[in-house]
Amino acid sequence: MAEALETRELRQHLDQRQQQRVPTRGLFARLSAGRKTKLVTVLNLAPMGAGIEGEVPWPVGAEVEFVLIDHNLRVPGRLMWTGNGMAGLLFFHSPESRLEANHILARLRRTAPKESPSDRA
Repeated sequence: MAEALETRELRQHLDQRQQQRVPTRGLFARLSAGRKTKLVTVLNLAPMGAGIEGEVPWPVGAEVEFVLIDHNLRVPGRLMWTGNGMAGLLFFHSPESRLEANHILARLRRTAPKESPSDRA
């Protein structure tokens, strides 16, 4: 049953790959798995995952706990890719963590700088 849930979550993530990510500034998270913990910079946050900056000591596919510093968000996730000092996480939300992530994203969207046409070029 756990594998079916993970497969469903992964399919949802891949289907929502085009969802809007919110760029972040000055936002940090703590990743942990086993006895290892790593503080990373959050580059962007989306309902189903995050882009982070920082070397991670785990391989792609590793399950980690993501804790957003100074926010009430603690969620398990999986490292989907790593490279060049960055990584991507897929979250496995509980209903509570999904709700909290949506609240945080709404606040971040309100305060995010607006993209100018020259930024898109």
